[in-house]
Formats: sequence, structure tokens, C-alpha cells
Amino acid sequence: MSSYISSQVSRLGEDLKDSTQSQVSDYKERFEVVKETYDEFLKDLIVQGFDFKRAFEFVKKFFWLG
Repeated sequence: MSSYISSQVSRLGEDLKDSTQSQVSDYKERFEVVKETYDEFLKDLIVQGFDFKRAFEFVKKFFWLG
């Protein structure tokens, strides 16, 4: 009886470990895709320390206003 319970607990532990490793791998792949998207595109859209004068000059040049 004790051996049966012990083997079932061991099996459950292995199943949980396998499932957890699979989920970690899945999330790692997902975050890698997100990181690549950020590195290639989004990092240029996020502004740190907005400079209004520089932005105004850019808009004037971009829209040929000055």
C-alpha cells in the first residue's frame, strides 16, 4: 500500500515537473517574440524625456512647413 502511494506521488511529481517545464518553454518562446518586436519596432516609439522644441522642428520639416 505504501509503495503504491509512493509510486503515485512520484508519478504525479514527474507529471507536474514535465507540465511546468513545457509551460516555461512556451512562455520563453512567446516572450522572445515580444522582445524581438520591441527591439525592432516599439523601442523607437517609446520616448524618454520629450523635447517639445525638437518635436516642433521635426513636424515643420516633416510636413514642409518651414
